[in-house]
Amino acid sequence: MPAPYLSTPNGKIVEAFSLGLYKSQNIARSRELIEISVLVAGRVAARVGPVSYHSLRNHFSTHHPFRRKGEKVSGKFTVTRSVRGFPYSSSVPFRVNFITLPNGRMKFSLNGSVLAASGSMKLVRTRVRAMRKAVRSVGSRSARNSPARPSPEIWQQQFFRVLQTSAGLNSQTVVPIPSTTRIWSGVRTPGYGKLKSRALPDNPHTVDLTIWNRNRYCWNQVQPATGAYDFRLRPWTELITPHQPPGHLTEADTNALRRLVSNANSGINANLAQNIAQVSQLSNLIIGNASKIGKALWQLKRGNLTGAASTLTAGQQSTKWNGPKGKLSTAKGVASNWLQLQYGWKPLLSDIQGLFTSLGNLQSPNDSVQSASSSATVRKEFVEAWPPGVGPAGDIPGVTKHLVSTTTKYRIRYKVSSPYTAFLAQTGFTNPINLFWEILPFSFVVDWFLPIGNYLESFSAWDGLTFLGGSKVQFTRTKTDSTISYHGLATGNPSVRIDWEAEVSFDKVLLGRGPLSSFPNPVQPSFNSSGLQPGVRAANAVALLVQAFR
Repeated sequence: MPAPYLSTPNGKIVEAFSLGLYKSQNIARSRELIEISVLVAGRVAARVGPVSYHSLRNHFSTHHPFRRKGEKVSGKFTVTRSVRGFPYSSSVPFRVNFITLPNGRMKFSLNGSVLAASGSMKLVRTRVRAMRKAVRSVGSRSARNSPARPSPEIWQQQFFRVLQTSAGLNSQTVVPIPSTTRIWSGVRTPGYGKLKSRALPDNPHTVDLTIWNRNRYCWNQVQPATGAYDFRLRPWTELITPHQPPGHLTEADTNALRRLVSNANSGINANLAQNIAQVSQLSNLIIGNASKIGKALWQLKRGNLTGAASTLTAGQQSTKWNGPKGKLSTAKGVASNWLQLQYGWKPLLSDIQGLFTSLGNLQSPNDSVQSASSSATVRKEFVEAWPPGVGPAGDIPGVTKHLVSTTTKYRIRYKVSSPYTAFLAQTGFTNPINLFWEILPFSFVVDWFLPIGNYLESFSAWDGLTFLGGSKVQFTRTKTDSTISYHGLATGNPSVRIDWEAEVSFDKVLLGRGPLSSFPNPVQPSFNSSGLQPGVRAANAVALLVQAFR
């Protein structure tokens, strides 16, 4: 769409913003970047990019640079294609169509869809591909010495800034604003081109990439009675420091570590220690249900079908819930049977299966190298009142939203150095703190919102194992949007009207990769407000409430 225009109270029409307000969210993962420059007598009159090829199609801007008579106007396409970190670049000229205005300025437009489909664009892209193909045919990637990228890498775009007041201020300038910033650190691998992927070391590497999509702050203040006005159009970052989003979410680390323990088969597979500590409850569960089945069979032999069904569906009052004694109501009977299934029979059957698995590990040789990997993704939204209200509309704060997605990946290699110690850990005998937590009434409810049980279980997960190597990768993508919108009278001065529109939007990518020197340490649990998930947990919560209240 064309660049918008704003009308000031004195009747002048100014171009609100003509450069740089295009979306470039694909630039982070694009290997091909396009840059377009328009020059008047050798000086840059407009520049677009670097942006990805697809982002260019969404760009449209109109420009009015000053041009003296006879000065040459030229355009230039530049395409840079990065392959495995090495850039291949080429440029070709293109013709700029413009018209001359009466005030000595010229007018031309940059239509991204037209430029992307032009013959000059096709020519320069073909040259870059041919250049890459020619280099690849000479030798492999190890035949050249790829230079390291600079850090930080900074790309800029242009913004048309306007400052006008009734007091005589009239400033219109093109200023640079950030487009993309990339900060990285890491270790390079000697002979990388000759190594196979499985032989590559886990070198530490970090990336902090920021891609700016919108960066605009517009303030228009008018006093109709006197004709006074104050119009300011400038970049947001020139006035307000954007709020940085949170980093890697710890919940992803916690979930990935829990899955790593499960995939390595090193967690508590069969909690025999807990079953021994709760042997009385376990006996009541088995004996009580055996008695119900026997009584139901006795009733069936005498043809009492109704009595048999009532006996089988009747609940059993558990001493664990400390409820009132006596015959249970129908609702409490259903709730009792459901809780017995969820926290009695299912854990018991799982422990029996886990015991056979642990016994198999006890007989396995301890000299073989084993590996395990895991990953977990967590998404969250954060909303805050930022920036705070300032100036004549000081009671109007802005709104900032952060959409955060974090993925954590673990990969380890290990061997079983002590099968007997590993067996005791997998059956719950080497972790008394976790045992104490598990036998506490309603501790599982706390785990819904604060996973303390998983945190305590991980302390003994690596008992009897020897660490050989591994790595950890954390990847976070955040989309941040900050907005201010106010149209009304100034606070404390109803004779002044304010139109206030501002927006800053940027995407941020954080990558952290590094080798592990030992088994990963447990991550302290954090509160999960959505712990009561619909489904089984919700049904468990209803059954607990029915058991707890009359």
